[in-house]
Amino acid sequence: VHQASGVSWDGYWSETLRTRVSGEAKSIHDEPMYADSASRGIWVIAYGGSTTLMVFKAEVFAKFSPNDYFASALVFNSSKNSLTGQRIPYVPDVEVSASYTHDFPFGLSLTGDLTFLRGQIDNVVNPSSLNGAMLLDFRAEYRILSPLKAFLELKNLTNMRYELWKGYQAFPLTMAVGLAAVW
Repeated sequence: VHQASGVSWDGYWSETLRTRVSGEAKSIHDEPMYADSASRGIWVIAYGGSTTLMVFKAEVFAKFSPNDYFASALVFNSSKNSLTGQRIPYVPDVEVSASYTHDFPFGLSLTGDLTFLRGQIDNVVNPSSLNGAMLLDFRAEYRILSPLKAFLELKNLTNMRYELWKGYQAFPLTMAVGLAAVW
């Protein structure tokens, strides 16, 4: 990173509500950028110019009760390379996320996550935009013993078809079941 600066402001409104607003600017010389080739599965990294990335983020954290937690974030990204005049590939213009967790007194914890991405371009040569994606995930954990938890995780509950990289489908609805030891 050639130059970087940032500022943030934290608001502690009460024991249950906190916020953070932040901004950051970076200027990077010879930032590696993804460039597509004519052949599928083959790509090139292009270097050159100075890339500027500005990020604005607003976050909210809330603890509604001893067992209920909420967090959300809104992120705006702005990028430009001086050589190409284009944005940085695969950096979304807008990211929105929200998460809610409820912990039951008998050891069960349920979490729902919602994520939205929009405005990613795919490369610096003839860029095109990838479709935005709205993803819904769910996780349940049950504390069996102090260090041992059983979990069920469902990713992409709506089974949305989307690409995080051009030409490569992201995972459809996926389920994971298992045990985790945390100490």
